[in-house]
Amino acid sequence: MSEAIRPDGVYGPDGKPVDGSTSIVRDTVTAIPNFVKLLWRLGQDSRVPTGSRILMFSSLAYVLFPIDFLPDVIPGVGQIDDALLIIYAVNRVLRTAGPDVLDEHWDGSPNVLNLIRGASDVGATLVPKRLRSLLDRI
Repeated sequence: MSEAIRPDGVYGPDGKPVDGSTSIVRDTVTAIPNFVKLLWRLGQDSRVPTGSRILMFSSLAYVLFPIDFLPDVIPGVGQIDDALLIIYAVNRVLRTAGPDVLDEHWDGSPNVLNLIRGASDVGATLVPKRLRSLLDRI
């Protein structure tokens, strides 16, 4: 008799559970609140450069402010400027904070933090070079 399928499990192509799948699902779900706490703590930490912290909070204000460079009423396109700015700001804060500060403020699994850092680096490459150079001057 086969094992019962669990809704929180991850299954391979053969239908068998992947080892450690429950921890993968748990780590993924808990990563969101841990990530928000990490950004908040980095925003309060004086070891993170002031320009990076200002950029992060300014980016959040820009996203929440109703007037944008690309209006949000245009489906898909209107959210691109918001997403690119947030991706860049998060990447910059993570890069400038340094690994010791990140490890100190991160509550989750170190593997998830490494995944977030890698995804942030990849996402930052989507930001146009001219915009990156403009934001780097801040």
